[in-house]
Amino acid sequence: MVIVAAVVGLGCGPLLRAGIARYAATPRFGVVEVVAALGLVLVAWGLARASIWVQLAAAWLVLCGVVLAFVDVAVQRLPNPWTGAAAAGVFVLLAAERDPARLGRAVLCGLAAAGWYLVLAFVMPAGMGLGDVKLAFPLGLALGWWGGTVALLGVASGFLLHGLLTVVLLVTKRIGRRGQLPHGPAMIVGAVTVLALLGG
Repeated sequence: MVIVAAVVGLGCGPLLRAGIARYAATPRFGVVEVVAALGLVLVAWGLARASIWVQLAAAWLVLCGVVLAFVDVAVQRLPNPWTGAAAAGVFVLLAAERDPARLGRAVLCGLAAAGWYLVLAFVMPAGMGLGDVKLAFPLGLALGWWGGTVALLGVASGFLLHGLLTVVLLVTKRIGRRGQLPHGPAMIVGAVTVLALLGG
């Protein structure tokens, strides 16, 4: 399954690059493909014991996340079509599992994550945008399938990664004290990593 995931990630490269190109310049050939393959391999390994629908939901989140992360790094924007596609795809694929109680819990976790980011967007609008709020829902939804604790850790890991990267870039003087880093990539990487390690 891991090999299949790697092949799918590499094969989806052209489609993902086309999605990125609508909003920003695409990275050098091979970068998007490798990132997509690594992300799919990670969730395929971590969720090896999960059902096919849950695995597909995680894979869909990864692929949408690749586009969102590259666009956010390039232009500090999380396009609505891709956050919407992530949310709709994860919901539909999890719903196919036919476990209403678990799906309801996942939806609540997604709404809680989005609600938390909405509060932060109002409290510190310079560091958090509505794109982050919209992205928080599908991330919380996917994580919430495995319970509130996993969802909480997945959301918290995004803040941790963002903070660590900010410190490193400040120390190495890659950014100034007033420099702003996009939060979306850290959200995605943190959530997918926790999903792979604690899900399944």
